Amino acid sequence: LFIWWELRTDAPMLELRMFKNLIFTLAIGTRFLGFLGTTAVRFMMPIYLLSVRDIGEAAVGGVLFLTSLGLGVAAQTSGRLGDRFGERLFAVIGFSVLVLTSVAFITFTIDTAMWVVMAVLLANGLAMGLWNVPNNSIIMGSVSRESFGIIGALTNLTRNVGNVAGQAIASAVVVGVMAADGFDIPLGEIAGNRAASDSFMSGWRLAYILVTAFSLLGLLLSILTKPQHTNQGGSN
Repeated sequence: LFIWWELRTDAPMLELRMFKNLIFTLAIGTRFLGFLGTTAVRFMMPIYLLSVRDIGEAAVGGVLFLTSLGLGVAAQTSGRLGDRFGERLFAVIGFSVLVLTSVAFITFTIDTAMWVVMAVLLANGLAMGLWNVPNNSIIMGSVSRESFGIIGALTNLTRNVGNVAGQAIASAVVVGVMAADGFDIPLGEIAGNRAASDSFMSGWRLAYILVTAFSLLGLLLSILTKPQHTNQGGSN
């Protein structure tokens, strides 16, 4: 009913016909898949470090900060260089690194060296920073300047939906695997229980197999996306 009304009213809340623009649609789809693939880290990594690896809260905060550090550094770099060498290049590089880090997460065990965990988290943050800013530029560059307001809101909505969907999928997979193994307990209570930790890691691996699939699809869409700037400010 919403779609029917929006296509017929003279003042739609969301101009659905903009999705006829292939570049815009591909870029929005890429954005959704990117956040779908990266949010699992924010949900599962604290549980892995606190409950499975039994690391203190302060140390966990320092380890998780590496993702934000990588994101900040890469976002600053990709924004400037994307204007010079092309946004698609950095979007593709970012998703390629995201795929590699997703595969690396699949290989994690209870005994994975902490320096490996830290390196993968840093690379995951770099990946997100590399694709996020160019993707936003591609989206804004594919629409008219008059649409900037609604498109800006739509990009934020896409990010939020991707984050929520990613966390829901990851949690459902992990909890489902643990329940199938007979561990119907809160995730925060697996500390000190080796069997429960092993079950969590089985769910972790399955969840990251799905994350890798989402990231590969996002990589494909980013390769297919050829930026076209219909305004003079779209790449800023």
